[in-house]
Amino acid sequence: MARLVRQSLAVVRKEIRSELRNRFGLNTLGMFIVALLLVLLFSIERSRVTPGISAALLFISFYVLALSGLGRTFLAEEERGTMLLLRTATNAGAVFLGKLIYNVGISLVSNVLFALLYLLLVPNVWEGTIGGLMLATVVLSFGFAGAFTITSALLTRASEKGMLMAVLALPAILPLVVLGVEMLATGSAGMGVAAIGPELAIMTSYSIVLVALGFVLFTVIWKE
Repeated sequence: MARLVRQSLAVVRKEIRSELRNRFGLNTLGMFIVALLLVLLFSIERSRVTPGISAALLFISFYVLALSGLGRTFLAEEERGTMLLLRTATNAGAVFLGKLIYNVGISLVSNVLFALLYLLLVPNVWEGTIGGLMLATVVLSFGFAGAFTITSALLTRASEKGMLMAVLALPAILPLVVLGVEMLATGSAGMGVAAIGPELAIMTSYSIVLVALGFVLFTVIWKE
């Protein structure tokens, strides 16, 4: 276990160093955050936004950020030609956990930043508590990271990767869509954290199961 943790953290450090060198992913996420906020700000600035619409806008924004920031987890290794080196340097479990931890971090930073700017810049779109929105954002970020990490691993040898990413990730994300939109709508209507508790619990459990299945599946993919 200790060896698995050390190797996973080594993969995380490698991902961070690679991103800081080229900053492609960070720049892309930054542009998407600005673009999404501008679209929302100018389109609904003076409109009455219902809780359902507010929830849908938030969820779609989180999904777009996840699709743009998390989908290149393993694809970048293929493009750089470092996949073979990664295979020889560590084992499948450490690679998956390292990539997952990195993706969770990126997803949390981008989604929390977007949610806070959304509350600050777009008026009259959230009547609930900030704590409820932050909890929902954290759980959704974890679920998105799990779904896109394993999807990216499945697509390492496929052509038309960008097109297939959104399609293959959809079955894993569909439960998050149903629960996430309902949860965000409840919070947007002014309900407290207790009101979204059931959805939070179910989404957390589903995300844990998704990550566990992804871990097992990845060990099979890694050997092929």
